[in-house]
Amino acid sequence: FVSLDAKIQKNGITLQCPHSKGWEKDGVNYTMKVSGENVNLVKLSDKDTGEYTCFDGHHDISAFVFVRLCQNCVQLDTSTISGIVVGDLIATLLIALATYCVSSSLNREGAHQGKNTRLLQGKRCPHTPKKQSLVPINDDNVYQVRMVNSMVIQSRRLILL
Repeated sequence: FVSLDAKIQKNGITLQCPHSKGWEKDGVNYTMKVSGENVNLVKLSDKDTGEYTCFDGHHDISAFVFVRLCQNCVQLDTSTISGIVVGDLIATLLIALATYCVSSSLNREGAHQGKNTRLLQGKRCPHTPKKQSLVPINDDNVYQVRMVNSMVIQSRRLILL
C-alpha cells in the first residue's frame, strides 16, 4: 500500500512516499528533484505547480501542488503598518496645527491693526507709502477694484479710441 505525505518546510515542500518505485509529474516520469523516496521542492517557482504521483508498481497515489509566488512584493508586518498609521496621524495633526496657527495669526493681525491705528492717531509708520497700487494700471484693465472707507467699489474705466 502506498501513502503520500506532504510536509511544508521553511524553504519549500517535501513529498514523502515510503516504498515508492518512482514519481510522475503531470503523467510524465519525474526525476529532477527526487532523492530516494522523496521529492524535495526547494526554491519554489511557478513551474513546480502540477500533479505529483507516487507509484510502487501496483498502486499509485497523487497530490496536486499549486505554487503561486509573488515577485517584487513587499511584506508588511504589524510594526510597519502601525508605523505608517502613526506617521500619518502625526502629519495630519501637524498640518491641522499649522493651519490653525496661520488662520489665528491672520485674525490677530486684523485686530492689532485696529488697535495700532487708534494708538498711532493718524501717524503713519515711516516705511509705509501714502499710496500703494495693488493692480498695475494699463489699457488692458477694464475693471478696477478699489477700497474707500472699508467698502469695495468696482468701477469701469472706459477706453476711448
